[in-house]
Amino acid sequence: MASEIPFVNSRQDLALLRETHGDVEIVRVSLLAARNLSREDLAGFRLWLDPCVDGLLRKESEQSDALKAVLARGGEYQRLQDEGFVQHPDKGTVGSFVFRMLDACAALEPAIVSVPQLPHVTGTAHNRLNHVLAEAARRWAEQGGFGGRLVLPVILTGKSQYMLKKHRDNVANVAVRGLELSGSAGLWFVDSGLQDQLGQGDFTERFARLADLHREVLGRVPERPEMVVTGPFWCLSLVLWSQGLASHVATGLGGSYQYHLPGLAHIRTPKVRIALEPLRRTAVAGPSLRNWLEESLSRLKEDEGARSSLAGCLRDWELLQSSAAARTQVAGFHRRWCRELEAAEAHKRGLRLYRMLSDSYVLGRRLPEIEGEGPARRPEQVAMQHMLNCL
Repeated sequence: MASEIPFVNSRQDLALLRETHGDVEIVRVSLLAARNLSREDLAGFRLWLDPCVDGLLRKESEQSDALKAVLARGGEYQRLQDEGFVQHPDKGTVGSFVFRMLDACAALEPAIVSVPQLPHVTGTAHNRLNHVLAEAARRWAEQGGFGGRLVLPVILTGKSQYMLKKHRDNVANVAVRGLELSGSAGLWFVDSGLQDQLGQGDFTERFARLADLHREVLGRVPERPEMVVTGPFWCLSLVLWSQGLASHVATGLGGSYQYHLPGLAHIRTPKVRIALEPLRRTAVAGPSLRNWLEESLSRLKEDEGARSSLAGCLRDWELLQSSAAARTQVAGFHRRWCRELEAAEAHKRGLRLYRMLSDSYVLGRRLPEIEGEGPARRPEQVAMQHMLNCL
């Protein structure tokens, strides 16, 4: 069984899905993205649909008109942004909103639906409303005869929610109670504030504490959920999955391997990035990277496998300046990487991933810095931080 779940957000994603991830079983689509997709577009895949309720965390001035239109399908969604209402939610109002949002999801015949939840913030401000939302989702599923699975999102918004045990306890309490109230068969963990390729100095510790959160939540439930999803991240999701802390790996499709709350009004065009396969990372495809490739090739022996791969980047340089071509290259590599791990026995995946990243670390130590990559300018930085959390 393919363990990756691609997050499809556009028609470009849909084309990449067919080209690089055609063998996966489940595809996740938000109600926002579904406006431009039909069920026929996703034929052959089991559909996981998300109602975009986490977009309520955005200030109204940051919300796109498209998100507002999606949330309006639930009725007076603005009430769920009112601070007083969040602290003392009215079950009737919340129930009506949830039923209408999940009815909109059900119209697309999904196999899996996300329980509406606000993202976690530092403190307990959203706890009560999240419990009421979870209860309403269960009523909707039972009264409407929904035959699929509910999945409870645990959407974090930064490291402050899990670096300390007391904060992890708060998240774990809400997640475990939410599972019980909603009757969910699955959990989905993600930190929307984490882009795990940035190479920041505290990432080794941060990754470990996020793993602790997964471990602590799963340790508190009477029975492990049928489905535990983590990510999307670039490599951290593979680390957590290889340790048995997740059954599925959420993944981007060659673009962002970071989860963004839905519906931002003004989205910047990201820089084109390409995969440096031997280093198991990406880098911005600018002039400094081309210079780096040329310098790195001069340091590698003719018969080294890494040399052939990096030479391929240089050979295809002009093609890879196209965002579409670069995304295909990145998505293709990431899928092959996951397939390699899927082929290993489950109890050996952590060691297999460690060896992969160790090889990348040793190679990166021999190569020059990559200008413009900030804390991840050392080629081995991304591999090192993940490698140290593999075992």
